[in-house]
Amino acid sequence: MCIAIVKPQGTQISDECLRNCFENNQDGAGIAYAVNGKLYVTKGIFKLDDFMKNVRAVEKIAEGDILIHCRIGTSGKKDKNNCHPHWVNSSVVMIHNGILDIDVPDKSEVSDTILFINEYLSNLPEDFIKNTSILKLIEQVIGKNNKFAFLNNKGESAICNIKSGVVDEGIWYSNETYKYNSYCGYRSYSQREILDYFEDYIGTLEDDEYENLGEYPLIDRYDWVLVPFSKENYRDRYNYISLKSYSEQLYKQYQKGFKDFSKRYKIAS
Repeated sequence: MCIAIVKPQGTQISDECLRNCFENNQDGAGIAYAVNGKLYVTKGIFKLDDFMKNVRAVEKIAEGDILIHCRIGTSGKKDKNNCHPHWVNSSVVMIHNGILDIDVPDKSEVSDTILFINEYLSNLPEDFIKNTSILKLIEQVIGKNNKFAFLNNKGESAICNIKSGVVDEGIWYSNETYKYNSYCGYRSYSQREILDYFEDYIGTLEDDEYENLGEYPLIDRYDWVLVPFSKENYRDRYNYISLKSYSEQLYKQYQKGFKDFSKRYKIAS
């Protein structure tokens, strides 16, 4: 699922946390920082030792916040170009955790993040991260499952959907894969794996399950199962999300199965 990190100046991140981030998200890492009013990006880091050395070197010279990202590729090639951070304009870079609900061509060489930047973010004013209204609009567009972190050439950061992440010792993490490694029994699933899981899950639903779930099910984001719609759960946006909001692709698959069930139910009754 990737991990995006915003590390303010003066905070400490342990070797263990960095190692967990890299080993749980192994499709390439990157760092962004500012010095003397200029942005620098180092990315396409595919070895743990190189990652650790780069982070420690940047900590000594960065002015302001540092962006750190470790990737699990869900679209586009697993190469340096698709590693984060990405340039938005000459004064702003960004990192992303999540999978955007946009059309990504089959066998696209670039990720959903790059497509979104090219289509939308690159057209914004150069200093847009200082505009809270623009940031709120971005949050509305991308949904709570996606987290963006931006950095400008002054070392100032801004985060979209900051509450969907975790703040630990002053450092913002987009998820908790920094806490665990594979030896602790933790498994970090990519968004592609989650989508594949739900495709298989929906494909095996029986009529009684469609009857129980109804036409507009929710995803329980703790257990990753479908549950019937309820107003109480729908208002709990942290633990539940509508299937339609999570993935149009999965929603269409479910709707097809639900319509087939409805036809069989009417014939049977």
